[in-house]
Amino acid sequence: MVKALSDFRRRPELTVEAFQDYWRSKHPEVVTRLPGIRGYVQSHTLTEGYRKARPLYDGIAEVWFDDTAAMRASAASPEDTRVRADEPNFLAPDLPFVITREHVIVAP
Repeated sequence: MVKALSDFRRRPELTVEAFQDYWRSKHPEVVTRLPGIRGYVQSHTLTEGYRKARPLYDGIAEVWFDDTAAMRASAASPEDTRVRADEPNFLAPDLPFVITREHVIVAP
């Protein structure tokens, strides 16, 4: 299993609530249609994390695939084009991502 991990920052004009609502309720409609997707996890920054200052990131997304070949095939799909077209609706541009293979040290 490989994962694409993305650190997200919301568009500056969006409130935390509007960002989280869009990401949680609208964006999955396109992400979950990616061919070969095996898992999708959103980790939203806790609202109390905004009390003192704006956190570096507003959340982290994980998209899981069986292997890098499946990930590459998904990235070449029309569904991936739709995911990328939706991102400007709620995300700041040019955010980092990393492709990983998980090594569980302590299972949940």
